[in-house]
Amino acid sequence: MGCILDDEKVTRGVKSQKIVSELFPDTQASRCFRDLARKISGLPPVNLPQDGSNLFLRHLGSD
Repeated sequence: MGCILDDEKVTRGVKSQKIVSELFPDTQASRCFRDLARKISGLPPVNLPQDGSNLFLRHLGSD
């Protein structure tokens, strides 16, 4: 699918609690995030249960 290249700007973004692609839009990591987002947005939507149930909540209730 893709990867996010090692970039010290990511650490700086995390420490400042800001999105790295907004703080440093021209870094390698920001380009990687954009490329990954483009790939993900092109995927077909996940099929949801027809009965309206929530698989995530159902999974939480299972032991």
